[in-house]
Amino acid sequence: MKKKDIEHIKRNFKHNNDALLVHGIGIYHVSDDKKVSGKLKRFCELRDMNNGKSGSENYWDLAEENRFFEIMKKSISGSIGQTLEEYKIEEYSDMKKIIDSNLDKGVAESYAEYIANKLNLTGSYAIVLAVCELSEVSKDSRGWNTKDDDLCETDVAIHKFLITSICPMNTINISLYFDRNKRQIEHWEGIEKEVGLPAAAFIYPAIEDGYVFDSHVMVYNKDKNNPLKSLVVDVLGSIPKITSKEQKKVFEEILDMSLKNEESKTIKEKKEIKAAVKEKVKELSTIAAETGDKGILDENTVKNIFVSSGITESVAKEAARKVESKKDENVILSVENIVHTPKKKYQHIAVNIPEGKIELLKQVIGGKECLVIPIDDYEIKGI
Repeated sequence: MKKKDIEHIKRNFKHNNDALLVHGIGIYHVSDDKKVSGKLKRFCELRDMNNGKSGSENYWDLAEENRFFEIMKKSISGSIGQTLEEYKIEEYSDMKKIIDSNLDKGVAESYAEYIANKLNLTGSYAIVLAVCELSEVSKDSRGWNTKDDDLCETDVAIHKFLITSICPMNTINISLYFDRNKRQIEHWEGIEKEVGLPAAAFIYPAIEDGYVFDSHVMVYNKDKNNPLKSLVVDVLGSIPKITSKEQKKVFEEILDMSLKNEESKTIKEKKEIKAAVKEKVKELSTIAAETGDKGILDENTVKNIFVSSGITESVAKEAARKVESKKDENVILSVENIVHTPKKKYQHIAVNIPEGKIELLKQVIGGKECLVIPIDDYEIKGI
């Protein structure tokens, strides 16, 4: 999957979106002893709020729906090669069965139990399953429908997918809450747990440029340096990829070994070659960010970079063979992980605004509510 494919799916997770159909949502709690319990909600029940229906345990209010979209968006967030990694899997019949059933209750519960038993996790957590369908009308370069008459079946592309999220159970203290039955605020001393945003997740199948790849999944890990490897190994049956830091280390080792083999070159020349290689990788990283490309450093790309930077053909070929051999260990090098990107520094600004003036400074710009502050009229510290 490319960045644009992921961003397109994320943009469609929003309230009252006719292009998105959520067939079913399964939320299951996994206890310390791996017992699974939960419930399944249907899309129509998710939207009952629009028809003014309530009182059912399957009723979803707006806050719950927004929380669901938060979890789904987070499940495919971050950068490819860092928090997001694509994997090829051999066995995917269970996931296809779930999608084809539109998240049938029995199938969903069985899959949740399968994950709980396979996953190497201690303590309690939640498994959130969602089968979604995204329909898109074909458009031309002007953004218009390709046909002026009634839409035919060929005008609409439908992508159906499963998102599986592994979420922590966050402890919260409740002192005051709204009792729906009594219709009043009640006081309760106790501790509750809520489903947090996912620590790991995956979307199946992977979709790229409108094409579906049945044997590929995109896996999300909140902590890129400490991923939940059990999700990849035990649940999906694949080989985990190395972290971004490990990728950078592997690339630098290959580069250093290549420079060591350049016995005829001086130390100064080797330093210049190393700087040139890093600059070319940085250029590729910029291009990948602008185009949404994956930015993978395969054997041919490494060879071309090394040769164009001044490394001899034979040494560059050996480096390329090393990159090729690393694939057997599921070592895929991403330009974004090779390039060091310093963290952004933000300037802190303090503004003193008299009480009652804030509403006067609000403006809607580009459809968003903004606070516009004339710098000559107020005391601003930090600029």
